[in-house]
Amino acid sequence: MTLTEAIEKLNEKTENAYEFMIGNQAHHGDILTLEIRYKDGTILGQDKRNECLIFLLENLPAGVVYDIKFVKNFKTSEVIKKSTEDIIKSKFPSLIYEVESVSENLDEITLKIDEDVFDYAQSRGVKQTLSKELTELYLSPVNVNLVKTAIEVNEENEVPVFIEEKVDHTIPVSEVSAFCGDVIDSKPTYIKDLTSPRPQVTICGKIKYINSRELKKKQKEGEQEQKPPENEEGEQEKEAYVKKLFKFSVEDFSGSINCIYFSTKTTIANAEKLASGSEVVVFGDLVIDEYSGGLTLKAKAINLCVLPKDFKEEIKFKDEPENYTWCFPEPYVSKEQVDLFSVLSGSDSEVSPFLAKNDVVVFDFETTGLSATDCKIIEIGAVKVHEGKIVEQFETFVNPEGHIDDDSTLVHGITDEMVKDAPNYKMALQDFYKFTRNAFLCAYNIAFDFSFLDLYGRKAGFNFNNPQIDALKVASHFVKGVKNYKLKTVADKLGVVLDNAHRAVYDTIATAEVLIKLAGNVNVDGTF
Repeated sequence: MTLTEAIEKLNEKTENAYEFMIGNQAHHGDILTLEIRYKDGTILGQDKRNECLIFLLENLPAGVVYDIKFVKNFKTSEVIKKSTEDIIKSKFPSLIYEVESVSENLDEITLKIDEDVFDYAQSRGVKQTLSKELTELYLSPVNVNLVKTAIEVNEENEVPVFIEEKVDHTIPVSEVSAFCGDVIDSKPTYIKDLTSPRPQVTICGKIKYINSRELKKKQKEGEQEQKPPENEEGEQEKEAYVKKLFKFSVEDFSGSINCIYFSTKTTIANAEKLASGSEVVVFGDLVIDEYSGGLTLKAKAINLCVLPKDFKEEIKFKDEPENYTWCFPEPYVSKEQVDLFSVLSGSDSEVSPFLAKNDVVVFDFETTGLSATDCKIIEIGAVKVHEGKIVEQFETFVNPEGHIDDDSTLVHGITDEMVKDAPNYKMALQDFYKFTRNAFLCAYNIAFDFSFLDLYGRKAGFNFNNPQIDALKVASHFVKGVKNYKLKTVADKLGVVLDNAHRAVYDTIATAEVLIKLAGNVNVDGTF
């Protein structure tokens, strides 16, 4: 029986209550991952999932190991609008349009097209392309209507986008006093926000290093060097002022930047008093250094100041979102291939006190490298353990909004194409934050993954302050007789299957099962 025939039979068996459809398919070595989508608005409970899973395993072609995942064919008005925006941005970037409406049953979207580009839209097949791609995306028909109208080019597009909350990135300094140049009355901004040349920039921080050199007037070709004038006794007078170039670096809690300052007769004495550790406010123009190619602040004024006592970034953390918006958890169904005539059910073994009292979210990130400050998250995989059993999973690619280099792809197999339509980290972590509330965080060597979660969580405005437990440390205490404590080694020792290592969700499932087997050694508060 083919896959299509098996799905048809499954729909017959369930009286088409779920409208099962074939979603994405992918081969991972000897494993064929199948995504089976079902109708939004229906509840596919654990027992029914197990029943459907067993039916498919009994009827699909033999000789293949199947990894079957049931995914709700989720559609909302906002999600359809966002998908429409993404398709237009990719296929028809010059189109001037607004979303007028999405039908109540989510099978029709109407766009207002500016009259100046309406003929262009028709000739390029905008309607047909959108309808085709939305239908393929949601595996159900989506009709597209185009309405000709006049649109002000400067009006805001009504297509919903991810809007970041504006955060005040200025630093409140005190006791600002003129030192080199005039008093600076503008508020200093975070150094990390200076990403491109612009005039009239103000920063503050501590001087990290400073040096200077004299600037002598260039002689014209053939011109003799000018000597200082002589006094009545015939002695050469000392020159009262030599112009100097000061090069220094200023650092705040967010970063550092190189600065240059050309002294004047009135400022040289004070400029020479500046030293490493001086607390300063600097005003000037941000320019590209002609030698290094990097950004340099060409200072016009330098003031002394007193930096805030608690000199660190102030983050106004967001509350837990009311609803999931971009990434949606799914009930977890065991992928383990068992006797097809047995019933898939959880273990009846006693639950440890730690797992009986605490929910645990086991998570794993795939990243573009090893350093959180220099690299980015490209995949999040997580599962939730409740009362000793894995009950939910959270899985999403993350668009790094940049290229994934070939060396990274060799490790995890994730390419630019795979993440191009994924949410960015701020979208993904918004929903992941909701998924983790009131739970322990767990990972295998949690320090690595949490370094990314903490840094990018703060950037997104979410404080992942959950209690933590490190599955690696638990394993190193209680698993004996192994040559190392790599996840694969420990999993093998404990009889846990680790499929497709270096893909986030598979690692979390194995880590969660390792933790469940060892949790009897863990105290209720997570200590051991």
